[in-house]
Amino acid sequence: ANPVEGFTPEVEALFADPRFVGLKFHPELNLYAADDARVDTYLARAAERGLFALFHTDQAENSTPERLARLAARHPRVKFIAGHMGLWGAQERCLRVIREAPAQNIYGDLAWFHRFDLLADEIEAGRTARFVFGSDAPVDGEESYQQYLWILFRMGAGEAILRTLFVDNPRQLRP
Repeated sequence: ANPVEGFTPEVEALFADPRFVGLKFHPELNLYAADDARVDTYLARAAERGLFALFHTDQAENSTPERLARLAARHPRVKFIAGHMGLWGAQERCLRVIREAPAQNIYGDLAWFHRFDLLADEIEAGRTARFVFGSDAPVDGEESYQQYLWILFRMGAGEAILRTLFVDNPRQLRP
C-alpha cells in the first residue's frame, strides 16, 4: 500500500477480495513516515476486515520501530508486523517496541533479521508468541525458508518453537 497515492481502483479491488489477508507498507521506498496520518485510512479499513499490516522497519527516519509503535497505539484492533524487526541497526529497539506494545498488536518478522543472539535470548525467555517468519521472505526467494530453518535448528530451536514461528503465529494474523 502506498498512502501517498491514496486509494486507487486496484487497492479498492483488493479490499473487496476475500482472499486478501494483509497490507504491506514500505515508508522508505515510498517516501512517507510510517506514522503519517495518511496511513490511518488504510488501517481503519484493515481493522474492519481483520487484515494485518506489515511495515518495513529499520533505522531510517521514516521506518523506525518507534513510528510503528505510535501507529499501533492509534490502531489497537490491527495486527502489525515489524518487517525485518528493525533490519540493520534498530533490532534491539524493535524488540522493545514489540514487548511494550500496550495492545500486544505488534509481531516481529524474522526475514532479514540477523541478530540471532537477540533471537536466542527471546527463545530462551519463552517470548516467541509474537514472532513470525515468512511474511516478507519472498524478497530472497523460497531459499529463505530453508536458510532460516537451518539457522534456527542450529540455535537449538526444537520442533515446537519452529511450529510456533512458521505455522501457529502466522495463523493468528489471518482474518
